[in-house]
Amino acid sequence: MEKTLSELIREYKDGGKRNFEKIAEKMNPLIEFYARKLYTWDREDARQEMLLALFLSLEKMKYCRNEGEMLSYLKTGIRRRYKDLMLKELHNKEETVYAEWTEVQDERDDFAISEFYMNLESALESFHGKERKIAERILFYGESDTEAAIQEAVSRQYCNRIRKKFVRKM
Repeated sequence: MEKTLSELIREYKDGGKRNFEKIAEKMNPLIEFYARKLYTWDREDARQEMLLALFLSLEKMKYCRNEGEMLSYLKTGIRRRYKDLMLKELHNKEETVYAEWTEVQDERDDFAISEFYMNLESALESFHGKERKIAERILFYGESDTEAAIQEAVSRQYCNRIRKKFVRKM
């Protein structure tokens, strides 16, 4: 006659460590269920993780009253290990996606900055003399139209017109 799960667990807790294989065989449907849910893992690795969760649950189990409590305890231990593994996997995926996104952003940013400077240079080449000085003051020194007009001894409207002309060329 085949022993029940509770008898196998009691014998295991009393020192019959060989009963682990029989317990794992009885718990196989639950182990396979959670191993299949770890679909991104290799099937055998996922199964080994669930067997490890079963082993740890058996080692931590302090009471062996009835079969329902034991089964519930083991099921909870396996389910919690599954959830921990899934959370770690999600966390790692988020870090990977974030790292890849920042790498893409950095590459795009470098290209965008290079393109911006090329456009800026070509727009400034079309200005000469006083117009160029005004455009540089507004662009590089962050001066307002009024400040640039005072420094270059021209009207504010002229500086405003130069700024708008520069923006159109960009």
